Amino acid sequence: MEIREIYNKLAANYWLTSFLLSGLIFLIYSFLIFKIESYNYDFASLLITAAMSILIGYEYATIRYFFSKIYIIFIELEPSFPEKQYQTFSQDLKKKLRRSWQFYLIITVVVLPFIVLELIDILEYKFFNGTTLPYFYLFDDTLWSLLLDIINHIIEYLLLFLLGVIIWIMIELAMILNELYKKYSLNVYVFNIYEIGGLKTLKTFVLSIVSHYFIILTLVIISYESLIESMFSNIILRHKAIIPCEIIILSLMIFLGIIIFLKAQKLISYLIDKCMMLELNKIYR
Repeated sequence: MEIREIYNKLAANYWLTSFLLSGLIFLIYSFLIFKIESYNYDFASLLITAAMSILIGYEYATIRYFFSKIYIIFIELEPSFPEKQYQTFSQDLKKKLRRSWQFYLIITVVVLPFIVLELIDILEYKFFNGTTLPYFYLFDDTLWSLLLDIINHIIEYLLLFLLGVIIWIMIELAMILNELYKKYSLNVYVFNIYEIGGLKTLKTFVLSIVSHYFIILTLVIISYESLIESMFSNIILRHKAIIPCEIIILSLMIFLGIIIFLKAQKLISYLIDKCMMLELNKIYR
């Protein structure tokens, strides 16, 4: 089997790919941690490494799920568009789902606060005799510790990057629904109580994306404790606030997700009401 064929199969089965990705990250973490002689690799550390590994794969699968379903769902609604409006909508949809300045802005807004917080910790430690930073190399100055610090940072910021992509997806999805409601007049049979003229699939899809988002954020908050803090639990690393800034930022992301979800559900309800009015107008003509 050629490499390209293997790649195509893995790309098609994104849940398998996410599982393999999570497994690879966990193995890399475990290998480097066991190379550090002074480690305290207990059950808590195992859970944190597993959680971070699973989160990366889960985020990847959520993004792939969105892009594998979004076009199919709207293709099913193509007969409901009057005349050639679907071609216009399809072109608009492709434009919205391309990486644009909004995409990069959202990624920056998600990732930048965590970079700033880490830089503040570094400056306090370097110039103001702050508490010890959560870097493995500061406790075990070996090549393995340095490599683990590098891998740990890559994974942490990759996690935030993928989280930013999911937030961008939800915002774009809400904007697509808003445009669908305001710009187009769908001709669907909304009196079908089971499928709502095909809109039930769309509603379920929106719910699944938002549900994945909330699960990811919940796991991030639960596994917030630093891996190094659990391994070197006998050392106080940095002053712990009652509510860390990172938790506040992640909580705001949950609040943002709730707003987007309510907005999306409201737009779908408006869309159903609009289609119902069109059907009633046809009946009373």
